[in-house]
Amino acid sequence: MTLVASNQGDAAVRELVEMTGLEKLHYFLEHQHGAGGMVELVGLQMVSAAFGQVSFTATPGPAHTNPQGTVHGGYLTTLLDSALGCAADSVMPAGQRCTTLELKVSFLQPCKPDQGAIVVHGSLVRQGRRVVFTEARIVDAADRAIATASSTLLVLGG
Repeated sequence: MTLVASNQGDAAVRELVEMTGLEKLHYFLEHQHGAGGMVELVGLQMVSAAFGQVSFTATPGPAHTNPQGTVHGGYLTTLLDSALGCAADSVMPAGQRCTTLELKVSFLQPCKPDQGAIVVHGSLVRQGRRVVFTEARIVDAADRAIATASSTLLVLGG
């Protein structure tokens, strides 16, 4: 994917590979596209991105439910995994990226498909040379925790 950036009318082309992770997230935040197929498939919208911190919103609906009528744990896990990965990406220099090695999820209360938008926060816990540790949580409109997760990610490249 090639991005075209404008500097006072002069167009400059930068490859995504040349961007830091945070620069990529800011591009996705500004344009609300290109973050990836799964992010778009589950309706995840980035709200903010800073060094070591990301936030998203999503609105689960009937298509995201399990046979018990609550939002499927796999859907919630996908949201958490996205926030965990983006929190790690936010601290990556150009030419590096991360992949999940381990993911732990705790479901704290049921999420209902008619409760409206939920918010997913991801944050950096610790950054090493070869591994990154992140945590994330999903909250409802009243800021009640629905699910939490922690992740260990392997640094690739560089």
